[in-house]
Amino acid sequence: MTFHLTWDPISAAGFFTFNQTSQQVSVKPGLHLKSDGFPSSNFSLILSVDDGILRTLPVNIEFKIKVELTHPPVFSQSSYNKQVNEGKAGDVVIPSLMNSVTDKDNSIITFSLINSTYSHYFTINSTTGKMIYSRDYDTDPNGLPSTLTLTVQATDDSDLSATTNFILTIVNLNQQPEFLNLPNSTNIPENALTGGVVFTVSARDPDTTDTLTYKFLNPKSFVNTYLTIDSQSGVITVNRTKDLDYETLDPKTVSIGIIVGNTHHTVEEILTVHVVNVNEPPYFTSTSYNVTTTTGPAGRIIVNSLVELVQDPDLTDTVFTYSLMPDVYTHLFQIDSSNGHIVFAEDYGTNRTIYPKEVILVVRATDSGGLQGEVPYLVIINLEEQGPVITNLPDTIQLNENTATGTVIYTVTATDINPGDTVTFRMQSFDTVFSISPDGVISITNGSILNYETFEQTINLEITAFDGVLFSNVSILTVKLQDVNEPPTFTQTQYNITVDEGKTGQSVVSSLSQLASDPDINDTVVFSLANIASGVSIDQSLGRITFSMDYPSTSPNPAVFMVIATDSGGLSSSATVTVTIVNIMNTTTSVNEASTETTTRVLDETTVTMTIVNIMNTTTSVNEASTETTTRGQDDTTLSTKTTSDVSPQNRAPQFTNLPQTITLLSDTPAGTVIFTIETSDPDVNDVITVKMATDAAFNFDTNSYTVSVSNGAMLTSNATYRLLFTVTDGQYTGSSTLTVQIYLTGDRVTDKPTAESTTPNDVGATGATGATVKPNPEGAEPLFNRPWVISAIVVVAIIVPSLTILVICIICRRRNTADKDEYSDDQSMKTLPMSFYPSYHPEREPVPISFDNAVYYAK
Repeated sequence: MTFHLTWDPISAAGFFTFNQTSQQVSVKPGLHLKSDGFPSSNFSLILSVDDGILRTLPVNIEFKIKVELTHPPVFSQSSYNKQVNEGKAGDVVIPSLMNSVTDKDNSIITFSLINSTYSHYFTINSTTGKMIYSRDYDTDPNGLPSTLTLTVQATDDSDLSATTNFILTIVNLNQQPEFLNLPNSTNIPENALTGGVVFTVSARDPDTTDTLTYKFLNPKSFVNTYLTIDSQSGVITVNRTKDLDYETLDPKTVSIGIIVGNTHHTVEEILTVHVVNVNEPPYFTSTSYNVTTTTGPAGRIIVNSLVELVQDPDLTDTVFTYSLMPDVYTHLFQIDSSNGHIVFAEDYGTNRTIYPKEVILVVRATDSGGLQGEVPYLVIINLEEQGPVITNLPDTIQLNENTATGTVIYTVTATDINPGDTVTFRMQSFDTVFSISPDGVISITNGSILNYETFEQTINLEITAFDGVLFSNVSILTVKLQDVNEPPTFTQTQYNITVDEGKTGQSVVSSLSQLASDPDINDTVVFSLANIASGVSIDQSLGRITFSMDYPSTSPNPAVFMVIATDSGGLSSSATVTVTIVNIMNTTTSVNEASTETTTRVLDETTVTMTIVNIMNTTTSVNEASTETTTRGQDDTTLSTKTTSDVSPQNRAPQFTNLPQTITLLSDTPAGTVIFTIETSDPDVNDVITVKMATDAAFNFDTNSYTVSVSNGAMLTSNATYRLLFTVTDGQYTGSSTLTVQIYLTGDRVTDKPTAESTTPNDVGATGATGATVKPNPEGAEPLFNRPWVISAIVVVAIIVPSLTILVICIICRRRNTADKDEYSDDQSMKTLPMSFYPSYHPEREPVPISFDNAVYYAK
C-alpha cells in the first residue's frame, strides 16, 4: 500500500516526516519546534492510501503542539491576614485572587483550597480565586472559632504550583432571629372555648445570648375579639369576648401578622387562621305541634311534610332524616324518613279501645353528622265516613301492540272499611281505547288504535273507586305498549317500468327503499329478487335494480320478476315488477349530400367560388329549427350558412322539490293549522300536475294549494311518528315520496331541526299506479337530449362551425392573391402560407377539395 500525504500548513513538511513503513509521524532530526520557529501551535496531516487499484477517501489528523512550561506560579505574599464578618452561605470572604499570583509562562492558573479542619465552611472559584462561605458561619461563644488559617494553592497548565496561607479573623455580628414554623396556617373550630390553644409560634436566634419576645402586628377586630399571644412562649390561645360563629363570621379566613424580636432585630411573618364549621344539632321552629284528621285507610296523610319546620345552624346541613320515637301507639303511624311525611300505617278504625282519639308522636330530625332535634306532635283523630281504597294500584303491565278488541288486560281491587258499602270502578282517561267494568275488569275496546309506532308507548290509565258516597284517590295503571314485529309493505302490488336500451350498469329502479316501508321504526329492510331475471341484479340494502349485462334481445320483453322486502325479524312482502325495454333514444345521424355554392369577390376582383357539401346534416327526433348566419369580412366578403336541426319533444316525469322531508309538531297543535306546503316541478311547462296524499285520519291535504294541515278531531299522540305518502303525476308519469311528521309533547324541548331524509327528490324515480306503464329516468338523471342546454349547444355549434370555416377559406384565398403579385417567377413557394394550403393555386386545374371540421369545400 502507498500513503499519500498533504501537510496543512505546507510549511509543516519542513519540520515533520512520515515513515511509510512504520507509518509514524516524527520531528525531523536536528530540529527543535520552538527554537527553530515552527510557525503554528496546530497543524494537520491529510492522509489517503491506495493498494494499486483503489484509493481511500482522505482523512484529516489534527496535531496540537503543547508549549513546555518551566516556571511555576508565584503568590505576591507568603501569607495574608484578612478580617471578615461572620456570614451565611454564599457571603463573599475574598472577592478574587487574580491579582495576588503571577506566572512567567503566562499559563492559566487554577485555584483550590487545601483541606483543613474548617476548610469545608468555605469554597473557592477555581478560575478567579473568589472565596465564599459554603455554609453559615457563626462565631458565638458556643459556635465556631473567630480565627483560622486557610491554605490556597495555585496550579498552572504544567501542574506546577505554589501555596499561600490566609489567616482569617472572623468578626461576630448580632444576627436577626428567624421563625421556625411561619408562615403557616391553622384552624379554629367555631364556638371554641376560651383558653383553647390555637397555635404555638416557634423562632430561634443565632446569637444564643439574645432573648426573644412575641406579639401581634397591628392587631385588628378579629384578633382583639378572639385571640391572645404569650410574649415569652409564643402560644396563641382563644380569648373569646363573644361567640365565634362560623355561619355569621365574615371573613372566615384571617391573615394575622406576628412579630418576633431581640434587642437589635425584629422579624415579621404571617399566620393564616381559618375558622372552620362544627356540626350543630338541628331544631324545630316550634316547641310543639298538633294536627287534626279523621279515621281512614292506611296511607292517609296526617302530616304532609316536616321539612319546613326544621332548621339547622349549619348552613350546609339541609337534608335530615326523620323518625318517630317508639311509644304505645307509634306502630299505627308511619313516617317517610326523607321528608317527614306521616300517614296511617294501617287502616285506622273507629274502635276507640284500639284506635285512640288522640296520640302524641315524638318526632325526631337527625342531621348528616348524627346530631338530633325532637318535638312532640299531637294527632287528633275524629270519626268520619271513609271512602274506598284501591289496593293493587299503582301498577305497570306490558301489552303487545295490536292486541285484539275485547281482551281483558287487568282487574282492579279495592277495600272499604265501612261495612255494607258496594264499591264500583271508573276510568278517567283513554276511555275510547279501554273500558273498566263496575267490578274492576279492564279490557280493550278498540285494539286497532294500539299501534306501537303511532300511539303513545306509555299509557297511564287513571282509575277511581266509588262506594256510593265517596271516591277513592285516583290510582294509575301504567300500560307499556310493546313493539311486535310487523312485515314491511310495498306501496303497490305491481309496478310497470319502461327503460331505455337495457345496457350494462343501467338502472331499472334506482331505489326500492321509497316504495317499501316497515311499520317498525328501527327495523332494517333488505331487498331480493324471487325469480332472478337474466342479466338483472339488485342491491340488497337500497333495492337498486340494475342490468348486470346488456339485456339480450332474445330474452323475454317485457321482463317480469318479483321483488321481496324482508325485515330483520324475517317477515317479508313482495311486489311484481314488469320492465319493458325499448330504444327511446333512437338517434340517426346521416350525412346527406347537400351542396351550396358561394361566390366571393375580394378587393383585387379575383373571384373565388366554394362548393360546400356534407355540412353535418344530423337528423334527431327533436323539433325542426332553422338558423341562417351571414358573415361579412373586411373586404365585404359575404358568407352564409343555414343549419337545420330536427328536434321533437319528449315528455319528462314531474318531481317533488321538497320531499322527502321530516318536520316536528307539538301535540296540541290546533286543528286546521297548516304544517307544510308541497312543492313540485315538471320540465314540461305545459303539463298539468296532480298531487295526492294517501288517506290519514290525522291530516288533510288541499289538492289546490298543496298544503298539509291538522284534521279536525285529530289526536296527535306525543312521541308518535306519522309518515304521509304523496304522489305526483302529469298523466303519464307518476312519482312518490314521503313527509315524516314527528309529534312532541307540548313543553318538551325540541332540539332537532327538520332535516331532509334524502337530498334527491323522488329518489326512486317515476312509478305508475297498478298496471300503468311509466318511464323512470335511469340513474335518477334526465335524458340528455331532453335538456334545454344540450339543444342550445347543438344549434350554436351548427351555426358557428360552418361560419368560421368559410371565414378561414376567405382569408386563405385573399392571402393567395397577395402572393401571386410577389416577384417569384418560378411559383415554387409562397410568401405567406405553404403551398399545401393552396391546391387551386393554378387556375387551369380542376377544383380541389379541402376538408375542415367534417365539411368539404371546393375552391376554384
